[in-house]
Amino acid sequence: MSTKMIGESAWAKREEIVKDQLASAADQKTFLKFVEGVAVGKKTKFLLKELGLTWPGFTSMLAKRQELKDLYSDARAIGEELRQVLREDEADRRAVDGVERPVYHKGEVVGYIKEYSDQMLALQLKAGNPDKYAERKQVDVKGVMLNLNIEGVRRETDVTGE
Repeated sequence: MSTKMIGESAWAKREEIVKDQLASAADQKTFLKFVEGVAVGKKTKFLLKELGLTWPGFTSMLAKRQELKDLYSDARAIGEELRQVLREDEADRRAVDGVERPVYHKGEVVGYIKEYSDQMLALQLKAGNPDKYAERKQVDVKGVMLNLNIEGVRRETDVTGE
């Protein structure tokens, strides 16, 4: 299998790549479950435990198999993109839709109050339109002006140095 396949089409051909790279059917199945789990946003340490793998055991599958390394990298990128979308959706929900919090009286829930996250909304505004909402910390200096006539300070020479 050539490394030219890795990239956009590699994810679609992951089963073919794995079958070509791993001899054992059990290893093929495990590796596919692992990269598919990573691609849907699951954390590596939880997947390793779930599949009964160790990190050294997993990396031994990748050893000298660039196509598998690239497939794993693609899965991580897909998973991170998905997690970012989920984070943004949750931030929007908290900022715009709000979160219902219970109101207690004498230990019992008597109602709910909707709370909104002003901080999340501010972050969303800054991210969505940084030209308008970003904080400005840059100072542009076009020139320098020095005042050499400070009251109470004696000068032996004038400003021109004569």
